[in-house]
Amino acid sequence: MKRGDDKIIISGTDDPFSYYTDAALMPFTNENGFKIALVHTSELADIAAENNYNLYLCGHTHGGQICLPGGKAIISHQTEGNKYIKGFWKLNEMIGFTSAGCGVSGVPLRYNCLPEITVFELVRA
Repeated sequence: MKRGDDKIIISGTDDPFSYYTDAALMPFTNENGFKIALVHTSELADIAAENNYNLYLCGHTHGGQICLPGGKAIISHQTEGNKYIKGFWKLNEMIGFTSAGCGVSGVPLRYNCLPEITVFELVRA
């Protein structure tokens, strides 16, 4: 998307556990603009950060889906554990957000994990 000299670049990929490819993020390595990565999971955040993405939006974890009181996830289904399981996080200069979503995976149950639908408004700094 362009407006004048400003550009927003949006790219992403499906679940890398089932359909692995970092190629969806790579074509924009040399592009200038505000880059947003929409990726199923946070597992590719390091690749996006290395390619100067500004914002990384993902889900996959369902916020833990089954959590202890206080929201601590029992299982994350991610190689980095609970590091990026829900909410805002930062990797180098890139801001990330993992949505807890409103669905489930596997067991049809959410416990101590409120569902969410998130709306973002991008504004110039």
